[in-house]
Amino acid sequence: MTSRAWYLAVMIFCTSFFLQKLGKAQELTAASPEMERLARALVGDWNTVETMEPGDEWPRGASREGTAKVRLASGGYTLVYETRSDGSAGKLDGFLTIWWDKNAKLYYFVACFNHPDSPCHMRGTAHWEGERFVNDYEVMVDGKKTPCRDTFSFTPGNHKLVASMDSEGVMKTIITTDARRVTGGSHTTAASGKDGKLSAEEFNGLMKRLERAWNSNDAKGAADCFTDDAVYSAPPSGRIRRGRAELFAFFGGERGRPRPMHMEWHHLVFDEGTQIGAGEYTFSYDLQTHGMVIIKIRDERIANWREYEQESAAGWEEAVGANKF
Repeated sequence: MTSRAWYLAVMIFCTSFFLQKLGKAQELTAASPEMERLARALVGDWNTVETMEPGDEWPRGASREGTAKVRLASGGYTLVYETRSDGSAGKLDGFLTIWWDKNAKLYYFVACFNHPDSPCHMRGTAHWEGERFVNDYEVMVDGKKTPCRDTFSFTPGNHKLVASMDSEGVMKTIITTDARRVTGGSHTTAASGKDGKLSAEEFNGLMKRLERAWNSNDAKGAADCFTDDAVYSAPPSGRIRRGRAELFAFFGGERGRPRPMHMEWHHLVFDEGTQIGAGEYTFSYDLQTHGMVIIKIRDERIANWREYEQESAAGWEEAVGANKF
């Protein structure tokens, strides 16, 4: 067996093993910033609609509808994208396994589908182009290697996968998959297996993920920490922001905010029974504030956020004075 074939066989075995474990309670977090970014975009349950363009395989076009389940596996070092769908294009059943290669500084893919001749194969490499995740690979067409590209794009609550193939030097769209997140489905980098409830450790992880997103001006990453119908307020102001889409815009939208912001948690507490938590923090954007927020969790995301702030140029230690703990 060649080293390439041996490596592929090991990857397929490991992927199959971890797929069996997906339904069991685990506490997985991404093992690297690169896997965290990918997990933040894709982990969760999705309803999918695939549209095939007219061509040699589908002269009149075709379609499929189905589901996708995306999870971290192998200690957070890999991501498994499992999909099932059916329709006029025929039945599709399979999965992708994606991982970050630290030395190559690229993501690698293994693809396994219900293909009778070659069910599993390496599927090229992937990288980020801005906010798009791009997988480049080759397939054999009429005995020739033909470049192909899968492009994932993301909006709050949705992602789109466009599969394209080279045609005389132009990438031509072959299949478009629209995926909508299942409300109440799993959608964090931890698979808690507790009916949408978080542990105190997982709550802290969610808050740190929000902190990192704000500090990197990642509006989508921040908005993705909230439920679709989240309520966000800052009493005594009567201004209330509702829903992930409005929060995405408030946090900076596609381009992010025009100036850097900085968030730092000082203390976090969480009651697992009521799924209510609180935190003390310092936030800077144009001016600095120290504050406290009360948070209600639902389906492993922030459903309610109520913050109270005090503007202060003093550092945290100076601001709290002698009452330190």
